[in-house]
Amino acid sequence: MRIRTKLLLTMMVPLALLIAQITAVNAFIRELQSAVSFVSSAHSLIEADLTAADLVHVLRADVKKLPSHYVVNNDGTGGADPMAAAWGELTAQIAVISSSEASSAVGAEVLEPVTRRFAEATGEYQETLSVAGGGAADLEILLERAIAIDRALSDLDGALKTMAVDLRGKLQVAVDEERKIHNRPIQAAAIIGVLAVILLAGFTWVIAAYVIRPVRDLMNGASRLAQGELDQRVPVRTKDEVGVLAQTFNDMAGQLQQSFDTLARQNEELQRLDKLKDEFLANTSHELRTPLNGIIGLAESIADGATGPLSDATRKNLSMIVSSGRRLASLVNDILDFSKLKNQAFELRTQPLDVHALSEVVISLSSGLIGNKPLRLVNRTAPDLPLVQGDENRVQQILLNLVGNAIKFTEAGVIDVSAETKGDSLAISVADTGIGISPEQTEHIFDSFQQADGAVSRRYGGTGLGLAVSKQLVELHGGRLTVESEPGAGSRFTFTLPLSEPDAAAPRNQPVAQIRPDESAALSYPVEEANPPESVALAVPATDLANGARHSVLVVDDEPINLQVLVNHLAARDYAVTLAQSGVEALRLIEQGGQFDLIVLDVMMPRMSGYEVCRTLRRQYPAHELPVLMLTAKNQVPDLVAGFEAGANDYLTKPFSKEELLTRLGNHLQLLKTTQSFGRFVPREYLKFLGRDNMVDIRLGDHISKEMTVMFSDLRGFTTLSESMSPQENFDFINDYLERTSPVVRDHKGFIVKYLGDGMMAVFPECCDDALDAGIEKIERIRAYNEERKARGVEPIELGIGVNAGHMMVGIIGESSRMQGDALSDNVNLSSRVEGLTKFYGVSLIITEATYRGLMHPERYNIRFLDRVQVKGRSESLDLYEVFDGDETAQRDLKQATQSEYAAALELYYKRDFSGAQAMLFGVLQQNPRDKVAWHHLVQATGALESGAAETWTGVTAMQHK
Repeated sequence: MRIRTKLLLTMMVPLALLIAQITAVNAFIRELQSAVSFVSSAHSLIEADLTAADLVHVLRADVKKLPSHYVVNNDGTGGADPMAAAWGELTAQIAVISSSEASSAVGAEVLEPVTRRFAEATGEYQETLSVAGGGAADLEILLERAIAIDRALSDLDGALKTMAVDLRGKLQVAVDEERKIHNRPIQAAAIIGVLAVILLAGFTWVIAAYVIRPVRDLMNGASRLAQGELDQRVPVRTKDEVGVLAQTFNDMAGQLQQSFDTLARQNEELQRLDKLKDEFLANTSHELRTPLNGIIGLAESIADGATGPLSDATRKNLSMIVSSGRRLASLVNDILDFSKLKNQAFELRTQPLDVHALSEVVISLSSGLIGNKPLRLVNRTAPDLPLVQGDENRVQQILLNLVGNAIKFTEAGVIDVSAETKGDSLAISVADTGIGISPEQTEHIFDSFQQADGAVSRRYGGTGLGLAVSKQLVELHGGRLTVESEPGAGSRFTFTLPLSEPDAAAPRNQPVAQIRPDESAALSYPVEEANPPESVALAVPATDLANGARHSVLVVDDEPINLQVLVNHLAARDYAVTLAQSGVEALRLIEQGGQFDLIVLDVMMPRMSGYEVCRTLRRQYPAHELPVLMLTAKNQVPDLVAGFEAGANDYLTKPFSKEELLTRLGNHLQLLKTTQSFGRFVPREYLKFLGRDNMVDIRLGDHISKEMTVMFSDLRGFTTLSESMSPQENFDFINDYLERTSPVVRDHKGFIVKYLGDGMMAVFPECCDDALDAGIEKIERIRAYNEERKARGVEPIELGIGVNAGHMMVGIIGESSRMQGDALSDNVNLSSRVEGLTKFYGVSLIITEATYRGLMHPERYNIRFLDRVQVKGRSESLDLYEVFDGDETAQRDLKQATQSEYAAALELYYKRDFSGAQAMLFGVLQQNPRDKVAWHHLVQATGALESGAAETWTGVTAMQHK
């Protein structure tokens, strides 16, 4: 049995009691009939009175529609009478009031005013119908007739209210008498109702107990399922809705168990793939070590004179090769160690170790990393410290990583190594006075590949493996690595090692520990140097422009090796090279008057990235005046896009070939030379906006895309006008018109993209105010032009202007043999649509909401909201505004005078208060009958009142034409 059936059975008992209650109450009803007779008659009269009053209110609202109705349908008949139906119904209700049985209880002094006021209102209404029927009534006469009818209806409304008050008083007396009889059946009904509630509660409890048990089973099953018991199933006790829910729960539990089994298999597969990845990484790292050792060994042997005497510049280049090789070898060793530790394939060769001697070795090896920093390395470990049990090379590697890390993040001060005994362990600490670590970074600093700063402008380099490997090596020894740090005050890394057995011995005070040959690269250079020592000297050939160099190139890179490579490549081609080791230094060179033909710019540099440098340069130097070629190891699409967005001319990824570098530089410098030559003779107005200085540079597809303001202007009715002129007269007229209006665009910082016969498309790159100023001046010039035309007896012309702001692309379109400038964007098309609406609304200048929002000084203009429209081809509505600064003085003054009333009317209109909007627009048109926009909204409001607005009404005017 379904739950619904059970509940219906439960409700049958109170239903039977209800029937008994009706039977008992029926006996009392007969006693009420006589008292109700008068009350019923009085109620009918009051209802008729209220109905008549409601009809009066409806008619008063309809009266406001009469003028617009007859003006819109001014065909001699006025169209159908919009008030006929309501007036006929009011007449019927007045007849009911006059003939009602209860009207005898109303005095003549109350009833007579109602009939008399109705007769007066009927007379005014009939006279209005007579006037409108002639077809000669104007808006002013109709407004006067509407006011007269409204006044008569107001008097009738007052008389009806007076009669209603009198009737209610008499009705109250009759109701009091009725209530005395009425209370007896109510008491009987209450007693039976209480009994019904008691019985219903009892039956409901029984049914609820029957339903709760299977629900409780479901709750228990769900709880166990949430705890991970995926094999849970609940008994299906019934076939009703709860039973169906129980079966669904069992199906869901089975599917969930199957999903978990699938997920477990996929996790096993992922673990297998992760193991393969680690093996590949380890194998690749092993293969890299052989050529690296060869590069380092050969470079060292050549530097030592194995192939003959070398110049100082060659010797310095070779030393840089060796240094770079050792740094790369250090990275390879870290990757190998990380792979071994992760796969638990790392074996320690432990022996008793002297920590003091190891510390001396580490400080000796690390001193070369200091460079010119005012930094001291101090060994504070005591010579008589107890021995520790550990792998000598790995403990040394731990210390090298910690000391090297401290040097990297410390600009000045002291780095000391100390140790103290704690129980059966020795705690070794490396403390610095560097930048410190924030609490948020402290939680993740020992994670693999974790770095303090991963941005392209990060100041400190490194792979993020050193601390992760050191931590695992310490834990492999049975110790623990911890850090204490305060931002700006420095850090202290401490790791513990177990003490050696008391009888163990090891030689003390060794000046340098023995290092296995295969570990030498890692121990010599444990970390990457993000800030190379400033003392590194670069071999720059003495070639400059005075000695015949063709071009001056500024090379910006923070790596001395990269700088030397670029110097070698460029100097061989007679380029005068200037070096800068940071973005700040490069900008300073340019600010101090440095003249460069091209800049080769690294992306990842300390303090200021190459993107920031390029963006700063582009504020003063456009791309065609100072080309920038970016160099970086980042080769992902977002990195390339970021470089070009920053203003780079080209992008070259490391490692690059010398031929590609020189070819790209040569192309950019040749283009620069051509631009500089032709730019002296060819005007740059449109071409410069596209980033071109002369016609030679223009290519099909050249464009610029940005936020701009576009203006379309067009002569209204030009087709009709041109039909009365010869082809020559047409050309003369168009050229005369364009000669007068085109300079306005240039005067206001715009440029003309193209002419469209009598139309014009212009773009204003800087601000929307320029476009509005140009549009207003155009309209004023056309007005002056019309004065000349009138003097010659020629018909005046009208101009329509549409302005829109947004993202658009201006460039060159066509084909290889025929090209022209154009602006392409949906925003451009929208501007054309807006210009086409000027004729529909009868205005001269329309702007979009995007233009209005983009104005820097909107208070300078006379602007009012025009309409909310949906133009053809667009799914979204559009807010439009009228700018009437170019109107004739009288019309502009009238629009200013009615601005507040017009705005209030539109606010009511969009709030769906069409009656209020209609009344306000009446007032606007009384002051300015030529306001075509106000007429448009009056017709819209009137139509909404007559037909009623749907729930989805938004007030949007749909335009069907383009």
